[in-house]
Amino acid sequence: YHWPIACFPDAYINLRKSHTTTKSYVSTHLLDNHSSLGWATIANPEKNLMVGYVWNTEDYPWVNFWYQYENDQLIGRGIEFATCGMWQSFEYMMTHDSRFFGQNSFEFIDAGERIDKSYRMFLHPIDEGFEKTSNVQVVNEGIEIEYVVSGKIQKSVIR
Repeated sequence: YHWPIACFPDAYINLRKSHTTTKSYVSTHLLDNHSSLGWATIANPEKNLMVGYVWNTEDYPWVNFWYQYENDQLIGRGIEFATCGMWQSFEYMMTHDSRFFGQNSFEFIDAGERIDKSYRMFLHPIDEGFEKTSNVQVVNEGIEIEYVVSGKIQKSVIR
C-alpha cells in the first residue's frame, strides 16, 4: 500500500484519521532508504496541537502506529520508533527469521557494549482547518515543519 492507505484483510483504511475503523491494530512502516531522517506527527485539532518526532533512519529504520479500541471507542493512539522486536519474544527472534523487508526487527546490544541514539520531539500549535503534515526537516539546529491548513501550505521553524 501507499501511505496513508493501509490494506487490512477486510478493508482499506486511511491511517491519517483515527475513526476509519473500530478495530485495534498496529501498522508497521519501513522508512525510505534514500532519506536520512524519519518523522511522524499526531495532531489533535480539538486541542489545536501537534506532537511530532524526528530521528535518524540509521538509528530507527521503521515506525509503528498503534490504535487501541475498546467497545468501539478509541482509547489510545501511539507512535513507536524503536529497535525492539516486532511483537515476538526474544527466544522467538533468536530462533526465527524476523526480518521486516530485509531489515532486522530488533537490535542486540551485547554485555558491556554501548550504543548511542537520539531523537527530537516537538509540540506545535495548529490552526483550525489543519489537514496534514507534509514534511519535517532538521535545519540549522531547529525543526522545520511543513503542513496544510485549509488547503494552504504553511511552514514553521521550531528552535
